[in-house]
Amino acid sequence: MSGDNLRFVAEERAALTRTLEQFGPDAPTLCEGWTTRDLLIHLIEREIYAAAGLGSCLPGPWRSTARDRLTSLQMADYPGLLTLFRDGRQRYSPLRLTPLDGAMNTIEYAVHHEDVLRAGEQPQRRTLQPAAQQVILRRLRPLAHMLLGRSPVRVRIESPGYGHFTVATTRRHRAEVLVIGEPLEIALFSFGREEHAAVALRGADDAVALLRKARRGF
Repeated sequence: MSGDNLRFVAEERAALTRTLEQFGPDAPTLCEGWTTRDLLIHLIEREIYAAAGLGSCLPGPWRSTARDRLTSLQMADYPGLLTLFRDGRQRYSPLRLTPLDGAMNTIEYAVHHEDVLRAGEQPQRRTLQPAAQQVILRRLRPLAHMLLGRSPVRVRIESPGYGHFTVATTRRHRAEVLVIGEPLEIALFSFGREEHAAVALRGADDAVALLRKARRGF
């Protein structure tokens, strides 16, 4: 993983932690039905106790132990959850491996950070440095084929100053829509946060309508 990506993941994780602390446990997020506490638990389950999530699906004592661990997270107080997330991954977490960390968390942190900042009655928006935007676009490119792969139209991504690429190029994709914006905004659009993403859509009206209706995200 490049040095820029390594720095971005570490800095974005720290910044997200500070934002979650600032907003408190009951603030809304763009994740439907989730408060900031719910989002924080999701992040902890995903990267610190990933094995517990897997173990809860297994038979025997693994399931019981894993479910006890996940239940303890649900019962923990918010400052304790923040400390757990801030202090980092457990010794045997696969996300301690730097390349995997970058692959799994670059977009995860960036999008979830905006999920907190842009929710509520007074949404906030950040201005990311060009190096951070470049990292996001580089990580978004392979993901976009999964996030936008169900689109009934071809999607061309254009981020002025950062790069461009095309998604969904089979024969059935006759129409094309151009999505223009900064990498972070395109990432939000790709994950279904269209109402909160500053992107422009260019194409025939019917093609744009089809893209708006298409399911995006995992």
